[in-house]
Amino acid sequence: MAETLDRDPLSLLGESARRELERRAGESGLSPAALAAQLLARVLTGTNGREIAQTRAEGEDLARSLLPRLIHELRTPVGSLLMLSEMLDAEAGGDPARAAHNVHRVRMLVSDIQTLLEEVAELSALQRGAVLPRPGEVRVATLVAELVRLHRALAAEHSVTFELQIEPSAPAVVRTDRSRLDRALQILLRNAIRAGANGRVALCVSLDGEPPEGRIVFAVVDRGAPLPPAGERSVFQPFALADARTRRAHGGGSLALPIAAATATVLGGTVSAESSADATTFRLTLPA
Repeated sequence: MAETLDRDPLSLLGESARRELERRAGESGLSPAALAAQLLARVLTGTNGREIAQTRAEGEDLARSLLPRLIHELRTPVGSLLMLSEMLDAEAGGDPARAAHNVHRVRMLVSDIQTLLEEVAELSALQRGAVLPRPGEVRVATLVAELVRLHRALAAEHSVTFELQIEPSAPAVVRTDRSRLDRALQILLRNAIRAGANGRVALCVSLDGEPPEGRIVFAVVDRGAPLPPAGERSVFQPFALADARTRRAHGGGSLALPIAAATATVLGGTVSAESSADATTFRLTLPA
């Protein structure tokens, strides 16, 4: 049995069925594996396909809107790179210290551009259904302890006190994709630590509802710059934030928070934001 499970699932189809699947995948723009997963989901949930078509149309709209925003975001660092290259050319044989400083700035800008392009690719893959979760048993206490350990240095750098709280009601084990959950929580924690400079950041784990229908909630609370009311929604839109004052603090100039939201959707959950005068809370909610 284990030998069969290790094979490519599509190889289990007959020749004619596999050819038909590949033909329909080519017409839809999906990979055969992604189309097979959608067809299976349709069978299991009884959907008539309209939800899938709507989701795909929304993904295509997002892709079209991302392009002009991406171009806008890239103009500033690319313009700076051109200016710095001219300065480096003019400084050739001149002040070594100034040249070294400009070389460092060039490297930082290139790194920013590379990160932006990688985030665009990741968000695009999540939105078009190219990322399928690989669920397994995840021990909650182990996961959050590793997250705290990984972010302790960043918290110290920003003079942030890092707190962890696991409610007694929280499940000890949750079945989900460990790497995807870790990715989403890391984004929320880094965002909170940078926004909560000289304050406190807390990661709280609890259960919403009763087993087996209950949902596990990972709440990340920071005491930094609060979001404006409209920002509670727009912070999850690519390159958008309602208030420029909190744009940098809450990641409005990148795709990190939209990636966290899209990852939660892939895992069958949601990410939401709630802001008050003294704190901003991001909640990642998943089936428990």
